[in-house]
Amino acid sequence: MASLPLGSTASGAGAVRVRRSIARMSANDPDVEALRRAIPLMRRSGAWETQVALHADMYNRQHSTWRFLPWHRLQLVRFEQIVARVSGKADFALPYWDWSRDPFPPLFFDDPVFAMPGRAAPRGLVMDSRWFTGKLDDPFDTFFGAPRQGGARYLSGSAEWSGHNLMHGFVGGDMNDLPRAPNDPIFWLHHANVDRSWTLWRARNPREPYSQAWSQEVLAGLVDADGRPAPPATAGSTVNTRAFGYDYPRDRALSRPAARPRSTRSDRRERHAWTGRVWARNLGVVEIPPFVANRRSARADGFIAMVCDPHRSTMVTVTAQRLSDGVETFRDTILAVPMGVCFESPTYRINLDRLWGGTGSRGLLVRVELSSMLGPQAGDNGAVLTEVIIDADVSVDS
Repeated sequence: MASLPLGSTASGAGAVRVRRSIARMSANDPDVEALRRAIPLMRRSGAWETQVALHADMYNRQHSTWRFLPWHRLQLVRFEQIVARVSGKADFALPYWDWSRDPFPPLFFDDPVFAMPGRAAPRGLVMDSRWFTGKLDDPFDTFFGAPRQGGARYLSGSAEWSGHNLMHGFVGGDMNDLPRAPNDPIFWLHHANVDRSWTLWRARNPREPYSQAWSQEVLAGLVDADGRPAPPATAGSTVNTRAFGYDYPRDRALSRPAARPRSTRSDRRERHAWTGRVWARNLGVVEIPPFVANRRSARADGFIAMVCDPHRSTMVTVTAQRLSDGVETFRDTILAVPMGVCFESPTYRINLDRLWGGTGSRGLLVRVELSSMLGPQAGDNGAVLTEVIIDADVSVDS
């Protein structure tokens, strides 16, 4: 069988493979059986370890950058092609694990091909869906992040630091060590769900433009089904899954267009920015004055920079309290997972639109706290908070 071009399908011209939820598939489903056949063969041939090594090469800049979603989409497409070749199932479609609704797949505990030592994920536990659904309304800059090169510091987007990072730490074992994560078969189903989140984001934000600079990013560092270096592709060429011959089932509840804030009586806008005080290696605060905190709505982003811990997961908890009575009005958590190396001080972009509500408060106190992620990575954390910035764009008459 000839090597498959990136945008083709093995099952015939115009055919579209559907990636389905592993929770709705039986142990003897043809796609599950194809994956079960392929993994031992790939391990023996070295193709499996090649995929691990490609993901470990962080100089492809596929983490903590807006390349995260398109680069991993390409890796999944290439992996899917390799499984199709090795298993003999030409129309193989990679399942996804919807961890916002379903517990860790029992089959991946019980089947010796899919089982892995060192995992920490308990049976039956389903994660809070806000880690998945709560970010689908983020604008492009917040969801995707920004480039690493060129001196930009606003890097990791919410598609990466929310449910994606949480699941790596939740599963544990090789999954919680990004250079080794693809060695766990659940990695591929996990990333299929992250890839699915992009399709859901697009359905909810059909008018949100992709950055031209992002579209021109060149993605490389992968191999084709013959084990040869795959030709590079631009991020802009990855936006349509059907161009690669696959799609996901439509989820009407998650793909409804996002509700946007109502327009105010005035088009006059004010820009505000605050730099927080870093009080300790793991604590920073920003005080929002009442003349802004009492606005009913605003578009706002937080930028949180830190010196990373390359070997231990970090939780960054962002909260806001009213200064008038101490009532908490906002809470969100950024997850940073170990990558074995720190390129520079990573920065995380977080949507703070929910800070505002016209509460009549005397202002807001925003706290940023670093701690260890719960579970197998609990313990002393080496991450250090370096900077907290909040940018807000508010209507004068809101």
